[in-house]
Amino acid sequence: IINNSISGRIRTLDEMPFPNYEHFINMPYNWEFDMYGLEVKPIFTMHTSRSCPYRCSFCGVASIWTRKWTSFSAERIVKEIDHYVEKYGCKGIYFREDLFTTDMRRVENMCDLLLQREYKIKWACEARADITNPAILEKMSKSGCIGLYCGIESGSASGLLKKKKDLTVDTMRKFFTYTKQLGINVYATFCMGTPHETQDELKETEEFIEEINPYVVDRFAYLGLPKSSDYNYLDENNLY
Repeated sequence: IINNSISGRIRTLDEMPFPNYEHFINMPYNWEFDMYGLEVKPIFTMHTSRSCPYRCSFCGVASIWTRKWTSFSAERIVKEIDHYVEKYGCKGIYFREDLFTTDMRRVENMCDLLLQREYKIKWACEARADITNPAILEKMSKSGCIGLYCGIESGSASGLLKKKKDLTVDTMRKFFTYTKQLGINVYATFCMGTPHETQDELKETEEFIEEINPYVVDRFAYLGLPKSSDYNYLDENNLY
């Protein structure tokens, strides 16, 4: 029997207990974090939010979480990091969620709190390539940010419109300029072959990749994710 009184959204997220690593910390998992050139361990994975408010045509996140973004506060995040550092000797954090940088005020608050700590932690997160304020990026770097995982998806203006990225090529150019200046390594992914993407657009994307030269590049062949707008279009028009 499902108790409907507790099956709705949790309103007091910050009161949730920290994950218990007692049964896992001494197991032979990969506690390293080399995808951004970081060679310290142990690295802990944290999920501090759910969903993403953006509307990328190929993405299925909204079908899982809806578009309502919910999160822990910056204070709760840093308290959890405090716990991992004190109890397990944590050296780094990977914020492995849909879009850690949805609320940049939360990110800044977290950075301010980390800068007040005696310990120094390294961290990376999932982000959008739209952070073009050098002061914010510099604060992120000073607080320990060494890597950002970004879905760039296209280097073509028309391709970005088709994918509903709500980003421009010029904005991303600025983002890559500033992150390189600060030594923040960007892991860039590209979704290739979405509906109506042309060979010219793919060529522009390859030229853009060469221009921005990310720390790591991954090209993914388009895969229709249920309930995404691209998937619905293919399904409704029998184009699968």
